[in-house]
Amino acid sequence: MSQTSRNTPQDVCRVIAMAMLADNNMDDQEIAVLAEMKVHEKAGINPDEFRGAVHDLCKEILVNEDGTPNVSVTELGLITKILPLLNREAPMDMESVSHLVELVNRADPTLLGESLLDGERLDATLDRIDDRRLQLWIGSMLVRMVHADGEVHDNEKILVSHVLNRWSIAPESLGVGN
Repeated sequence: MSQTSRNTPQDVCRVIAMAMLADNNMDDQEIAVLAEMKVHEKAGINPDEFRGAVHDLCKEILVNEDGTPNVSVTELGLITKILPLLNREAPMDMESVSHLVELVNRADPTLLGESLLDGERLDATLDRIDDRRLQLWIGSMLVRMVHADGEVHDNEKILVSHVLNRWSIAPESLGVGN
């Protein structure tokens, strides 16, 4: 097969993971929205796959191709806590993923947001999803998710705006309250 698969559960996981990490925090309210919207069921993913997508995204952002950390760590103890979590092969539970995000935010508060908002990384992810119904469903879910904790971080605004613009979705067409 010469053409790469599109609109896969892994593609959906990656977009969701980007939105969850945009504010440098894994909020319980955001996770609750995912459960309420039955994201795992509708996207055809299991919780391990979702946690794996978050973990893989963190690793992609935090580890250079040569395996060296891409984090400016001022506390030596932080890197010794971050690297074992990044280099895990076994699926992480949500508490471990959340702990990893917390450690990364402590080490470099801007890294996750800036890396996720990198236009090339973001567009490459979004362009793998071209099914209009899937785009609308993801857009609606992202809007609900970023509002779940009652506070919309600037990076979340930028990310959701970019997603909606890239997919030519008018926010009012999503049927969710702002």
